Amino acid sequence: MGPFISPRVLWALPLGQLIFIVGFFLVQAFLILSLLITRARKRKAEIECERLKGLAETENKRLNDLIANVPGMVWETRIDPVTHKHAMTFVSAQAEKMLGYSTKEWLSTPDFCIQLIHEADRERIRGELEEILSRSKRGILNFRWISKDKRTVWVKAQVAAITDAGKTVGSHGVTVDVTEKELAEYARVQAAKQTVDQLRESEERFREMADSAPVMIWIVDHDGRCTYVNKRWLDFTGRTTEEELDHGWMEGVHPDDYEACRESYFSSFNERRPVELEYRVRRYDGEYRWVYDTGIPRFSSEGTFLGYIGSAIDITERKESEVALQTAHEELHQLKNQLEAENISLQQELQLDEKFGEIVGQSDAIKYVLFKINQVAPTDSTVLITGETGTGKELAARAIHGASSRKDRPLIKVNCGALSPTLIESELFGHEKGAFTGAVGKKQGRFELANGGTLFLDEIGELPPELQVKLLRVIQESEFERLGGGKTIKVDVRIIAATNRNLRLEVEQGTFREDLWYRLNVYPITMPPLRQRKEDIPLLVEHFSNTYARKFGKTISSVSPRTMQSLQAHSWPGNIRELANVIERAVIHSPANVLQVLDQFEAVDGSAQRRTLEEVERDYIISTLEETGWRIEGKFGAARILGLNPSTLRTRMLKLGIQRRNASFVATNSNGIT
Repeated sequence: MGPFISPRVLWALPLGQLIFIVGFFLVQAFLILSLLITRARKRKAEIECERLKGLAETENKRLNDLIANVPGMVWETRIDPVTHKHAMTFVSAQAEKMLGYSTKEWLSTPDFCIQLIHEADRERIRGELEEILSRSKRGILNFRWISKDKRTVWVKAQVAAITDAGKTVGSHGVTVDVTEKELAEYARVQAAKQTVDQLRESEERFREMADSAPVMIWIVDHDGRCTYVNKRWLDFTGRTTEEELDHGWMEGVHPDDYEACRESYFSSFNERRPVELEYRVRRYDGEYRWVYDTGIPRFSSEGTFLGYIGSAIDITERKESEVALQTAHEELHQLKNQLEAENISLQQELQLDEKFGEIVGQSDAIKYVLFKINQVAPTDSTVLITGETGTGKELAARAIHGASSRKDRPLIKVNCGALSPTLIESELFGHEKGAFTGAVGKKQGRFELANGGTLFLDEIGELPPELQVKLLRVIQESEFERLGGGKTIKVDVRIIAATNRNLRLEVEQGTFREDLWYRLNVYPITMPPLRQRKEDIPLLVEHFSNTYARKFGKTISSVSPRTMQSLQAHSWPGNIRELANVIERAVIHSPANVLQVLDQFEAVDGSAQRRTLEEVERDYIISTLEETGWRIEGKFGAARILGLNPSTLRTRMLKLGIQRRNASFVATNSNGIT
């Protein structure tokens, strides 16, 4: 059967043979096609290999050219994990030029690079190399190699560790020949030694002259160590030459000047510029004296730095004069600032509503307050004024200050409830520049402004707990520090505090410090509410009517009985402040000379009109005394009528604050409302 089969023969074959023949030819065709594809791929791979080989040869040539131009020996080593020796895996041709050993010798002998190191450097280099490789870092090694012809070659090697999976497996680097540089440095050192010898001879002659000089002379070397002090210096300090040499001279520097002196000295020394210092040094008798110290750098004819030569003189008298002058200037500046601050504070006080007036009233309650004010005003005792809002606590404080020996000094007011906790500390104690965000300058606090005068702490119950401790210290020690400052400031300030709170109850509740309460409550004064001094309402109405009439350009000549009855019937929960506001509105609304009150007062709750047993007892005793003409003892005395022993009645009168006296007390403030 030939290679071709006739179609007629194929159709004549059975179906099974026909399928076998067709399948046979298809398999052969597939194998031929696969062979052709494989040959094509192989040819393509061969072409790619040729291309990569060319690239590798080009890159290798470029790398060799690059290494050949490196001014040093490029090398790489691997560490044998068993022997821990360093075997060279690559070294550039520069190695043979540098030491005369062939590349084969470098690569074939383990630790060859270590064996060539000068015997005096070998152990040191082993340690430094081990440290670099153990930490997988880079480093520089300076050492000497011994060449094949026994020459000493100074080299500097830059070494870097080779790591694999975090473990050091070798090293690589570049080693440069620095022999010429080292020889030149050695020559310079020798020349310098010769110069030093010559200078030493000159210094011997200099010392003879320096010892006879009338100033303290010193010399330091190029390392900053004192090498000479003259006789004048030793006579001043009372120490020996050995004690003063090196850095021993600094042992006599005053502790407060030591760091500044040392920093200034070494700063000038390192920059090779003239030294100029003023510091205190201990004299032979233990006294610290100010000296003015100067020095200039010395150089050899070749420009080598040799050290300093300088001198010092005693300037204590001049410094004392400067300090005295500076102190006087600072005191003058402080007084000027305080005067300006006081002036600003007084101007701010005067810019308040111009409601100047007197403490108005003739009731026994207000007479007792005035009696207590007259008692405590001449002293410097701390006063705590309590009472409801609007009863006149600030006016009482001004009255105390105005009748005291401090009346010519300022009365500074601080409302502890009007400032945030973050600002109240700065307001009271002042702050330094940069103490907090926004503190662009130094500020005096109210305590400094009130120095020599009186500080009125209104709403003392609002003072934050953290500041209560600091206030307690000021009251106890009369000293404090500004916010952000470390300087202790002494002050002489009288404290008057006021509050509408029950501080004793707050002490029991733990919201107010008990020790501060005792410090403030030295001399308590309670301002009575208006409902307890209703007999003063006509006088107060007249006072406020005249005050506001003058302010508004009106004339109020009378008040109707009905209006006065209405005013006296009101309980006045807002006390004098509420009454003042009512009268101000009435003056505004009154078209004629008769005061007309348009306010409609709410009906008073019966419970609000009830009085305490103490109030009833006080009123009853007062009425009995008025009936007897304030006679206590005798047949027609108040004690007999009340059924009390005269001494018992006097004790009760003292406890209830009953005094027979005429009150006339003027205070320079507003209408007395706090």
